[in-house]
Amino acid sequence: MSTCIPKYQIPYISTSVID
Repeated sequence: MSTCIPKYQIPYISTSVID
């Protein structure tokens, strides 16, 4: 995925997580 999604339920960790 090339989508900027939060990997955890933490607002300030909503970075680009490319799994």
